[in-house]
Amino acid sequence: MNYFKIIKAILTVFPLLWLVVLLDPSIFPNYWEFAWRFLILLLFIRPIRDIFPEYKILSQAVRLRKELGIISGVFAIAHTVWYFLVNGLPVTFIFDSIMWDPRWYLWWWMFAFIISLILTWTSNIFSIKKLWKKWKLIQRLSYFMLLFTAVHVALVKPEALISILVTVASYIIVYILAHIYKKV
Repeated sequence: MNYFKIIKAILTVFPLLWLVVLLDPSIFPNYWEFAWRFLILLLFIRPIRDIFPEYKILSQAVRLRKELGIISGVFAIAHTVWYFLVNGLPVTFIFDSIMWDPRWYLWWWMFAFIISLILTWTSNIFSIKKLWKKWKLIQRLSYFMLLFTAVHVALVKPEALISILVTVASYIIVYILAHIYKKV
């Protein structure tokens, strides 16, 4: 039995199963954390695999990045929708002048959210075939999503700043090491 196909199927259905949970507004503040963790996981997989190519499980995990990205996107979208609903904000709020002030945490959220929508929308076979070479370029927006989400979370939860800095710095180090290992 091919365990990889089973894991891939479970990850594909996972966001659909979570839709039931995502309908509960009382836990929406935690959705950002799920989105953040899945984003970190999917970004770390490839460079870690490049550093340790002898571990076959990492090569298999690289093939699951698309599903992990969709899961991250579903949680980010759910977090955003519930934020607007719980706070009674109209969608037109995004055109308010305060949204365009980079000192405010929602400015950073807005760009991370837009990238999340684009990445989630294009994480499918149809988009890969239609966009061809541009698809990979679009998917590289995930690096900006990491940055924008990190700043957003740091502004909302200053107590998380150290862990966010450690995560982003670790990613940069692992990314550089992966490029060094690929050239050797």
